[in-house]
Amino acid sequence: MSFLFSLSFERYTYGKTIDGGFHCRFGIKKDESENNAGEIEFIKGLEKTGSVKEGHAEISVKMSDLSQKLNSTLEELEATQAQFYIAVTVTDILSGEVQESEAFLPVVLSPYNVDLSRTRSFYTPTFPFQAVVTIRHPNGSPAEGIQVNLDVSSTKEKSVDIKTNKEGIAFYIFNLEGTPPSVSVQATVDGFKSTKEVHPMKSTRNSFLHLSITSKVLLPENSLDITFFSNCNPEDGKIYYMILSRGMLRSASSVASSSEVKIAIHISPEMIPSFRVIGFYYDTNGDIIADSVWVDVEDKCEGKLELKLHGYHKYQPDDTAELDIDVGTQKNAKVALLVVDKAIYALGAQNKLTPKQVFTSMQSYDLGCSYAGGENTAAVFNDAGLAFISHSTTIRSMMRKGAK
Repeated sequence: MSFLFSLSFERYTYGKTIDGGFHCRFGIKKDESENNAGEIEFIKGLEKTGSVKEGHAEISVKMSDLSQKLNSTLEELEATQAQFYIAVTVTDILSGEVQESEAFLPVVLSPYNVDLSRTRSFYTPTFPFQAVVTIRHPNGSPAEGIQVNLDVSSTKEKSVDIKTNKEGIAFYIFNLEGTPPSVSVQATVDGFKSTKEVHPMKSTRNSFLHLSITSKVLLPENSLDITFFSNCNPEDGKIYYMILSRGMLRSASSVASSSEVKIAIHISPEMIPSFRVIGFYYDTNGDIIADSVWVDVEDKCEGKLELKLHGYHKYQPDDTAELDIDVGTQKNAKVALLVVDKAIYALGAQNKLTPKQVFTSMQSYDLGCSYAGGENTAAVFNDAGLAFISHSTTIRSMMRKGAK
């Protein structure tokens, strides 16, 4: 078995391709942490050299040579989150100019990352239980159309096979048999397994509220159907709910209660990239009964902006370029323009701002630490990023002392 690496060298800014030779070294980067950049241990005797023609070259590394020269097994390297290091030096045969580049590849044993974090850690007794698994490639991109086996103990269905959607998510609703002290959830993809233990939610008087939604990624301006299930009658006949996004309360309302209530929520731009719905009611003893869900919204900028060149020309220095800017139906829109010479990215594009970085920053304002529910009513609010004050003697909010 061999690893084949394809090297592609960009053209010079004036259009010429590179012809010459390359020298390649390999290593392992270990012990990387927040306060430690990690050290690179070069693998001696694994250097490669070759020729570059029209900006392209290929390198082949045998698995047997790699295993022989490493002091650790691949299993040990994966457990320590080590990275495979490649450093390439290329020399242009005509100009003698030397260029260098490097890359880090994570060491993984599975072609997929099987993640059960979106499955509730605490199930609601007497209500259906939804198992959610997310399948990603090692680079973090979603794995679409992958067959997943979901096995959930203490259920009527026991085991089902289902395929992931375009977001790499597969989910199925199971019917629990009784109220087991723990439920084992196992997701298997191509022999690789991930397991999670789920426990029942606690209530002093066996009063519960359960929120049910779709696990699909939703689009802005769509509507989300939310179903509230309750097993007792609220004291005032109402179920209250709040919508939080980016650490702010976006809306709050109530609905007349029954054993099953369905509402539709309009997804506004303020709910991007995600939001939380917290539902609660007061039982006949005045205690709060609550549940929550986390909803993923497709990363999409508010408004519209299209930028096009007016006509097509081969521009020369001192020429003037006309731009067509379309902002759609937005009124009084301001557009900031920044012109960057593409050659600057030859020095490194690691600081180039991307939409993903923007939405990741927006997501950091979410103060919650779970995808749904909690061990009890207090945990439902606390895990959604909220603190509360109540007259109840059985429910106490836990104040956070720092980031959780």
